[in-house]
Amino acid sequence: SEMYDKIGEKSLVDAFKKAEAQAPETVLLLSDDRSLLAYSTEHIDELLDLLRWLQSEGARVDALALSAKMTRPYIAPHAIEERLDQIAEATKLPLIITSLAVDAPRENIQAERLRDLLLLFFSHHAVTGVCLEGLWEAEMPVGNAALLRRNFATKPAGKVYEKLLTEDWWTHTQGTTGDDGGLEAQCFLGLYDVIVRKGEQHVRKRIVMEGGDSVLTVNLAEKPAQKPAQLEEE
Repeated sequence: SEMYDKIGEKSLVDAFKKAEAQAPETVLLLSDDRSLLAYSTEHIDELLDLLRWLQSEGARVDALALSAKMTRPYIAPHAIEERLDQIAEATKLPLIITSLAVDAPRENIQAERLRDLLLLFFSHHAVTGVCLEGLWEAEMPVGNAALLRRNFATKPAGKVYEKLLTEDWWTHTQGTTGDDGGLEAQCFLGLYDVIVRKGEQHVRKRIVMEGGDSVLTVNLAEKPAQKPAQLEEE
């Protein structure tokens, strides 16, 4: 507020308009560092009022960036979920979680808390991305929120993060096509290598799962297959 008292609140609108004019393809974010973290929910009302004012003045806002730098005393995950629901319903905009970090007195608390938050953000329909505050203790000297120690050893919270990204939220599956040559699989969103095998033949293709139904068609040969085709997803 001190800055806007000097240069005027309209300068915020001008900043969005100039950014759009100079880089029209860029995603324009409105940042907020209190709505998910403060005890009072009055900051959500302030955020919504600010967004409506910007939009009424002709500023294009593509998404909201909400800080999640957690320190004690923590806001409960179910309360954060309610706030995400409220903001998403009121704005209809994508939500991006920024500065995610959990400063906890004990490493097991940090790991459990981080896992709960990541599961919440991953599962929420309006959240399209999560950015961490940092990884390494040397770059996060205050508190106990880093995922790696100074010697680069992985803390329990870092192992939780790694497991979610490389195991729990990956789809590994294989199966045999039916009589119609098709096979259905439920997959997490992301980029997949699909390998289809028939006898000595095999074809590898890539497909991006972005939500909803995706169809990948592979033509192995003109002749009928001697054996059912095998499909693997990694």
